Amino acid sequence: PVISNEELFEVKALNKFQVKEFSILYDYSKKTLEKALDELCVKIEDEVKKGVSIIILSDKGVDEKNAYIPALLAVSGVHNHLVRKNLRTHTSLIIESGEPREIHHFACLLGYGATVINPYLVYESIQKLIANKDLNLSYEKAVENFIKASSSGIVKIASKMGVSTLQSYNGSALFECLGLSSKVIDKYFTSTTSRIEGMDLEDFEKELIALHKHAFNDTHKALDSKGIHGFRSAKEEHLIDPLVIFNLQQACRNKDYKSFKKYSALV
Repeated sequence: PVISNEELFEVKALNKFQVKEFSILYDYSKKTLEKALDELCVKIEDEVKKGVSIIILSDKGVDEKNAYIPALLAVSGVHNHLVRKNLRTHTSLIIESGEPREIHHFACLLGYGATVINPYLVYESIQKLIANKDLNLSYEKAVENFIKASSSGIVKIASKMGVSTLQSYNGSALFECLGLSSKVIDKYFTSTTSRIEGMDLEDFEKELIALHKHAFNDTHKALDSKGIHGFRSAKEEHLIDPLVIFNLQQACRNKDYKSFKKYSALV
């Protein structure tokens, strides 16, 4: 399900099948995210009706004027649109994106309709690690290891849901959504369970454009850590943070019940 840049190049060069690439970039000063996504779906529908059997969605070419439609939103939106038009089985859906980089990202993309994923930015990062001598492997071996590990992770996620083949997992939407409005889910993530309301597409776009503008802001020199994987002060909240650990240690070492109550309140 995860392919290298070389394998994607081979797909693009196929003569036996009609292959067409679509950009998922849009000029956010001229159109909204919703309009860009709806136009993309209609274009792809027309091409599938003409016999295109492999669709490639690509976010390459991002610049100051052109933002990207998030990979998962683009994949799921196109997938569900084609399902509603009874065209989904007529084509394969490949996503060429710099956004997916973790096993969960890959699992979501596959679960919402992607047939194959090309995480090109991962491979560029591998090249940089090798160039900086932070990785003592050949590029080919490093990519092979990454793809093997990613595939194993995807299989593990699918197996926990009782799914034994990738074909069964593909497009199954075996997820529960938190933080999106029912309007967004019904249109773009159809059949996904959601017990609470959340952001609509306008809210989503505001956050997307803010991040896009921040990326092209020359005042910062390094990527800002959001604290998603590891704790960072005043960033993403974690269940286990230094204060939690401190109170637990104090409670255990000193047999301090007050510290234990503080620990209990935090978790």
